[in-house]
Amino acid sequence: MDNSNKLAIGFCFVNIVAISSIIGLLISYATGKIYEYDEDGERENREEDQGLKLLFDLVYLMLTSGALFVPAWRIWSFSGTVSRLNLGTLAGSVLMFTNMMFVSFFYFKTFETENDDEEGNDRNRILEDGDEEEEEMDEEERLERQYFVVSNVCVALALIFAVTTGFIFREAVSIPEDACSVDASEVESAKSLAHVDIFYDVWKVLSVSTVVVLFIVFFAALVPLFLGDNEREREEGLIFNLIIIVLWVAFVSVLLLVAGNLVLGKRKIGRSLGVGVFSGALLYFAALLFMVSVFYGNFQFEERGRDDGPQGSTVASFCCFFLALLHLSFALGIKKYRDSIVMAPSAAEYALENDGTNFIRMCEPEVEMS
Repeated sequence: MDNSNKLAIGFCFVNIVAISSIIGLLISYATGKIYEYDEDGERENREEDQGLKLLFDLVYLMLTSGALFVPAWRIWSFSGTVSRLNLGTLAGSVLMFTNMMFVSFFYFKTFETENDDEEGNDRNRILEDGDEEEEEMDEEERLERQYFVVSNVCVALALIFAVTTGFIFREAVSIPEDACSVDASEVESAKSLAHVDIFYDVWKVLSVSTVVVLFIVFFAALVPLFLGDNEREREEGLIFNLIIIVLWVAFVSVLLLVAGNLVLGKRKIGRSLGVGVFSGALLYFAALLFMVSVFYGNFQFEERGRDDGPQGSTVASFCCFFLALLHLSFALGIKKYRDSIVMAPSAAEYALENDGTNFIRMCEPEVEMS
């Protein structure tokens, strides 16, 4: 069995374990009696909102994890091609899915500071006694236990997927990028360069705007830490979740900015490998932004439920939602014209060094499946 087949089996195993774990969390959520009704048959708004967001996160992670099988199928199916471009796409997608897992961990991680010792002892008692204490827990305690379990599972899966990304990338680098002869007219070469130039110009505006917006949201989220009338937010710790998540996403956007400049601008990252990693990461970065927008979206229209989130959460939700739409559109454009982007460096060499219509460009070799 060659390394490619071992990698295929390993990736499928890891992804199936992840999906199975999430399904287990969904079953736990469904049977955990998260909601309790009052005498009027109504739920407490805050617990309902947070419980629904927990449900959304589990379903969303399960769907995006399952979607990772799509680029994997293009590589390891009977008609698939083990190439730098396809492996790069999978590596970029898995890498950004890893960040989605980390963001989920940060969102459900408890940073509450009030009565830390007492709350910690209660939480440990609940986890140790398990079902014996289930009936004695109220709605908020059940939700906290679900948060505790989900956050730990997410960080464990994130670390596993991070290691998996490294193996996929190593396999992609080991595949040589051979030269092959193709016929291309001056018009085709010009179109290839034009596509890259357009994408690069759009990417410069989009990436810089994303970084600026996210850091503005980050600094806005810091304001309640220095205001005396926001003691409740600091005690509950929700503001710390928001700060960490926005800073994490902003840092990821900076890395994407640099990667995009290297792939589209300077064209220094391994041609097809760089384009693959960038296109896969972009698509899942849009998914990451959408997830954050739902986390901090306020979907309660009653007056009493409008101020439950930390200060700046609504702004973060709207910004991430629109940024997600922009990145999704850009990612789909990159996917559509990625062959032209891979061809662009050779097209540039042709435009500078050749007067004819034939040139040699770099292309990815196909590796036979054994």
